[in-house]
Amino acid sequence: MTMQVNIQKPLKVIRVGDNYRTNSLSLQPGGVDVKVYYPNGTARIYSRIKDVGAYTHFMKKKFNVLKVETL
Repeated sequence: MTMQVNIQKPLKVIRVGDNYRTNSLSLQPGGVDVKVYYPNGTARIYSRIKDVGAYTHFMKKKFNVLKVETL
């Protein structure tokens, strides 16, 4: 069974806190905010992303996300 996900209006949007970040660069000032849409219908906002292209590639490959957009 395939779940239909509306990426225009996720079920829940979560802003990821600094204590959950694993890359030390994400704790430094600068960069952009990105919203990542997951197959379960949720979206998460990550702040201070320095290399959006590399981040997008990593997230799509590792977590099979539906979409990554800059805010």
